[in-house]
Amino acid sequence: MAPVAFVITQTGQVDTEQFRLVLLGKLRPAREALAKDGKPHYPHAMTISPTDQAAARTATGVAFGLSAYLCWGFFPLYFKQLAHVSPLEVLAHRSVWALATLAVLLAGSGGWGLVRAALHDRRQLLILSVTTVLIATNWLVFLFAVTTNQVLQSSLGYFINPLVSVLLGYLFT
Repeated sequence: MAPVAFVITQTGQVDTEQFRLVLLGKLRPAREALAKDGKPHYPHAMTISPTDQAAARTATGVAFGLSAYLCWGFFPLYFKQLAHVSPLEVLAHRSVWALATLAVLLAGSGGWGLVRAALHDRRQLLILSVTTVLIATNWLVFLFAVTTNQVLQSSLGYFINPLVSVLLGYLFT
């Protein structure tokens, strides 16, 4: 039987994701882990320095960010193919399928308790309702812009969007 592949962090926790990064050559182990208390030594176990852990998180974050921007850049091409479908119908499909995906993820992670708690808190429910309307309006305007060949104008609006989000966050926190 092959030894289990894992990485032990400085806090003693097992981190299989970092081991994957070591195997891919994206992380360098600080030192091999030594056997403690007479337990067998696993050649695949090693500790990763906090600096390498931070570098791995940064690299992963940059990769996810670039992937998101790449997907976002191709969205207009995708939605242009749906020009024969009304933007409201596309938004409805997106909402229904997002809800279905969220339900599966919540079922898998056991997060339904958080949903129940949010539904019983009037203030949180109000905030969630307002943000839902804002996001739906945002997407509907974007879909309308794509179907009416106004992608450049909507892109300029998305440059301003983070500023408005920061302003709203500042005003309501």
